[in-house]
Amino acid sequence: MFWLRQKVAFDRAFSSRYATFESAGTRLTYTDDGDGPVVVLVHGIIGDSSAWNDTVKRLRNRFRLLAIDYRGQGGSDIPGNPDAYGLQMVDDIAALLTHTGVSRACVIGASAGAEMALRLAVSHPQMIDGLVLIGSGWSREQEANNYRRAGESIETHGSLVPWIKETGGEGYFDTDPYGLAMADLMLRGKDLGALAATFRGMVDIINLSEAEIRAIDVPVLGICGEHDIELPCLERMTGVVPDYTFKLLPGRGHMDTDEDPDQAKAIDTFLEQHLAGADG
Repeated sequence: MFWLRQKVAFDRAFSSRYATFESAGTRLTYTDDGDGPVVVLVHGIIGDSSAWNDTVKRLRNRFRLLAIDYRGQGGSDIPGNPDAYGLQMVDDIAALLTHTGVSRACVIGASAGAEMALRLAVSHPQMIDGLVLIGSGWSREQEANNYRRAGESIETHGSLVPWIKETGGEGYFDTDPYGLAMADLMLRGKDLGALAATFRGMVDIINLSEAEIRAIDVPVLGICGEHDIELPCLERMTGVVPDYTFKLLPGRGHMDTDEDPDQAKAIDTFLEQHLAGADG
């Protein structure tokens, strides 16, 4: 993980891939690669746009890929006010599309990024051509409680370990010494105030109503690991979202679906079917 972070830092310092724009007074960083129908990539709650580097390499010859750093993470600025997170993070994605002159795009989100993508389809439906939701989707109170408690753990203890020990890790982290060490390593170098605000702000993003979910009129692909605790968030969308396809990845959990080649195949097939010839 150390060398990967060094590689990302070097890329940020010297690559021309990164650009900035302003959203609600905050300078945000994003990457812009490739050409063709537009795909926006929204990373998980502890991460940044570099999480999509392999996806960008795979797809940039066929699509234009925009990957955003959340406010408070990656190369983006860090608002000090906790109220500057939450729903504003969804509006940041819409602001990125406006800044880049894109009228409509397919949005691919992973984990918390999937929940943001789903909210974006509800709040800015005119901007959405399709959705790919990986590892999360139509979240409810259980997920809201996890976000609240994890945010409190970061704010109070500067660590996720107390939350993991209290809950058993909820399938996101192992409770053995290695799992606990990895959880803290993921936070290293992060602004913990911003991260805590991001966790707490997710509560305002999720808990969409059934009517809002039913109103989504674009193709949606859900992808989830067999052992992912958030599997119900994707299963419950079947029969509610009018044009919904679900891909289950056997033997996978929440943190390792990127390692499954069937995930990449499912995404590629979805994009080719629904974005071929689309104009951003």
